[in-house]
Amino acid sequence: MKKTATKFLIYVAIISILLTSMLVMHNIQISKIIGVKLPNIGKSVFLSKSRVKTSTTEEAQTEAIVKNDCVPSRSLVYVKTHKTGSSTLRAILARHKRRYELSNQTQVMTFPAPFFGGYPGRFLQNLTVVPSSNMSKIDVPPDYLLGHFRFDEDEVRSLMNPNAKYITILRNPLKAFESSFYYYYGKHTEKSVKNLQAVTCHPEPYLQVAKKYEVSYPDYLAMAENSLNESIAWYFRSRNYQSFDLGLDPTINGKDYVLSMAKKLDAVFDLVLITDHLLESLILMKEVLCMSWEDIVPPTRNKGTYESHTYSVKEKQIASRLNNQDLVLYEYFNATLWKKIDSYGRKRMEDDVNTLKEYIKQANTRKDDNKKKRNRRSTQTINKNEQDANKRHYATATDALISSILKKRGHNSVNINKIREIAIHMSKNSGWCPPSPGRFTLD
Repeated sequence: MKKTATKFLIYVAIISILLTSMLVMHNIQISKIIGVKLPNIGKSVFLSKSRVKTSTTEEAQTEAIVKNDCVPSRSLVYVKTHKTGSSTLRAILARHKRRYELSNQTQVMTFPAPFFGGYPGRFLQNLTVVPSSNMSKIDVPPDYLLGHFRFDEDEVRSLMNPNAKYITILRNPLKAFESSFYYYYGKHTEKSVKNLQAVTCHPEPYLQVAKKYEVSYPDYLAMAENSLNESIAWYFRSRNYQSFDLGLDPTINGKDYVLSMAKKLDAVFDLVLITDHLLESLILMKEVLCMSWEDIVPPTRNKGTYESHTYSVKEKQIASRLNNQDLVLYEYFNATLWKKIDSYGRKRMEDDVNTLKEYIKQANTRKDDNKKKRNRRSTQTINKNEQDANKRHYATATDALISSILKKRGHNSVNINKIREIAIHMSKNSGWCPPSPGRFTLD
């Protein structure tokens, strides 16, 4: 099954590259045809250590922007943990980058979207893609890496600007655990899964455990305690998901191991935000990255529509066992956050939280003033969105279409070996998609 799934990942990636090459000529977005978003490979490079040169000075990259007696960080690594409110934080960071033009062209691109470096395998710098006008080398290391990847300090540092700041975010593990269930499985049916990306493999691992759709969260908990294991594809979504993203080994039990890893991560990351204390976290980030009040106003994001579960004693015990590493990691960094707040000053923090709330209120007022205009735009895009969803269905990538593209373009420009390497790395690390009702497969 894993062999078939690996072939499927390779096939999907090859389709994506071929379509990208073809669509460059026709100026059509790849995401409108299949569910894998890819950069323009014709202007990108798969990096290797030998191709990266470290810039000697910050001045050599771009002129520093000085504001409020501090200098905005010009390089940033953001480990976007799953189901933690991390999309909101990424939007803030990306907006900050755009506003101050803080980066040159060397930003690591997702490949295949929405992942970096062979996720869910540990991040490998030679499996990344960075835009370049010169296919033979990268003159300076990338400045920005913002998104989903499984953290590996050595690999990330070997790739990125040595002056990069490191940021990530954690959430109460039981809340994140429940959110993951509803996002990947609970809100889907056999019919709805047909329009989802194959690379992200909705609705696993939940479907493998439950064996069918529309199983309730409490019933899933009872099943997962006895059925969830490392042989199941994407099992980590339902077992220590945040720890997994930050590079911990989910097979190692014991609080001492998690605490030792937490201390190592603490030495690397300039700030670990806590979703459950988001405003306080954003204010600390404002200091770390030299941001303005406007920079840290959270954008409006979609929220889950499910009702939070009220756990019985037994259910909480099960969920806690499935998230034993995450709980230790969360407690460590939650305590670390409050130590930083103490250093910042509790009264000062209280005043600044009120200030940030006022900025948020003003931003929401401006959004309300434009509500009618937004509504008109949204009704105009409904039909387009429905059409795009249909186009993303992998069944549309028929053998006839692929044969036609191969005949017209050939595959001299496609790095088949690199695609295969990424697919194998994903598959070996539980990132393979088992056949299931409603999911398109090649067989």
